[in-house]
Amino acid sequence: MVVDRPFAASFVAENARVVAALPVAEVLQAAAIIDEVRQRKGRVFLAGNGGSATTASHMACDLMKATSRRGRPAVRVQCLSDQIAAVTAFANDESFDVVFSAQLAVLGEPGDVLVAVSGSGRSPNILAVLEEAKASGLTAIGLLGMGGGPARDLCNLPLIVDSDDYEVIENAHLVIGHLWAAYLREHGDLSA
Repeated sequence: MVVDRPFAASFVAENARVVAALPVAEVLQAAAIIDEVRQRKGRVFLAGNGGSATTASHMACDLMKATSRRGRPAVRVQCLSDQIAAVTAFANDESFDVVFSAQLAVLGEPGDVLVAVSGSGRSPNILAVLEEAKASGLTAIGLLGMGGGPARDLCNLPLIVDSDDYEVIENAHLVIGHLWAAYLREHGDLSA
């Protein structure tokens, strides 16, 4: 087997460049928004398709499990992508475009947070859930790439990864999720 070291080095270098260019102030602003929701026992919802669905699921697990420390509550979180019965029921009976927005319409309350994860920011079901978040009084955080697409303008706080490569975008989104969990575990409001 021939190993293409220049390819691997280039891939690692591009990921490092993109992660180093993340908008850290905005990423921490999003962590503060999530912490504020945690303190008042609100909920955080996540949604994504494909690889972004697994990123959303991973983030939900980390926000629930890895943020509780020294009596501080964990984040109350739900990944809409994980609700397979609801996803397939809405997709079958209505349209795949509403699989997340229909759930959020039932579960979301004003003051809750939606984290929409999308490499392109163009998926119809992501745009629909962002529109539902706005209509229902939720704060929308977007983990986006490729310039943000139409989702950018539907987010209260769009966090855009500077890449057009899905793999690099997804890697950076995971870094953001891990940063949120670590920050909330170490620096969240201790009075909560």
